[in-house]
Amino acid sequence: MLGANEIGMRRVGLPIHPRRIVGESLESWVNRFAFSNQFSRWQLIGTANDADLPSSYSYSCMVRQISSALAASPNEIKSACLATYSILGTQRDDISSWSTGRTGSRWYCSECLKEDQIPHFRLMWRLVFAPVCVKHHTLLCGSCPNCGTPVELRRRNRSFDVAKCYRCFSSLATVRSNALRVSKQEVEMVSDELGLLDGSLNPSEIGWRQSRSDYFKTLEIAVRVLLRVRNINQGKTFQTSPLIGAELHEPRVALRFLLEAWPLLKDFERMKKFKERHKAVYMNKVGMNGYPQYLEPLHPERGRIHHLDLRLIEGAIRKLGQSNTPLTMKAISLDTGYILGSINSVILREPQLRSLYNETKAKTLEGAAEEKMDTVIPL
Repeated sequence: MLGANEIGMRRVGLPIHPRRIVGESLESWVNRFAFSNQFSRWQLIGTANDADLPSSYSYSCMVRQISSALAASPNEIKSACLATYSILGTQRDDISSWSTGRTGSRWYCSECLKEDQIPHFRLMWRLVFAPVCVKHHTLLCGSCPNCGTPVELRRRNRSFDVAKCYRCFSSLATVRSNALRVSKQEVEMVSDELGLLDGSLNPSEIGWRQSRSDYFKTLEIAVRVLLRVRNINQGKTFQTSPLIGAELHEPRVALRFLLEAWPLLKDFERMKKFKERHKAVYMNKVGMNGYPQYLEPLHPERGRIHHLDLRLIEGAIRKLGQSNTPLTMKAISLDTGYILGSINSVILREPQLRSLYNETKAKTLEGAAEEKMDTVIPL
């Protein structure tokens, strides 16, 4: 078998040159091109790990490499990458935060693959905020319907077919009997976001009064904070800048978080203040002890504080209450990243939080006292 360099010298002479299908991802196109000529993607383009998501520092080099391999123009290559969605950001980290599959797993719609004359993976299936097929009103899949193995296009596939599992060779176009149908509201939500992404929909048509890029930045902040709420409530260590795609690796989980984040954006005035307060999360600025330093005090001058703030504080109190260490305002501040004075003001201001704090503190004091008595060595 020829090595990658030898094949690279003979690419122009390859017998089959499949063209890209409209909407197809670059990764899918590269695989189809290689499989049509009985090659692996590694032999065709070398070691590009995620063709859909080129890194900023080697972007032009990778485009030239794949352009030469596929005998296509650089512009055609770029249009098949996630980088074509410049509205999501210009750097790899900006785009990768919204892409599925930190470990290489890919989403797909079985019904779309079944209907395709030439089965291929869509570029929009890489977007974490589009876990629904708007054509068939079904939740996307992320694994083989037969063996349950995550779908990974970068794996060596001996079936030479992008629509087959690389492990058991079963068809991914097999429609599952338990395929989850989604509601009309959920389909409209994803359709609106895809419309904003490709420019076919104006922000004002969905009640958003800022730019399209601002919509996705605000959506990202809302999802990040919801992830923080979940992690704190589950007692997990907080990550300052988790990749959303890595956290929401299952379509079902992604849809649940999006349904919770979507209404937040509808209340624009409240969300605008919330976005400013949590800007440090989006910008990945880290303060003391690895927690974000928020730009404004927790409590605004007018109106109630945002309910997500309350949920973060409540989750921190409940988590800290499970230990035998006496509960303090400082411990809550370290766990949430909020300023100590703000924590004190909010707990005093909110009756339910104040009651929960007092009850939890009493329990932790009792627990600490009992633990101290148990450790006393008798004379």
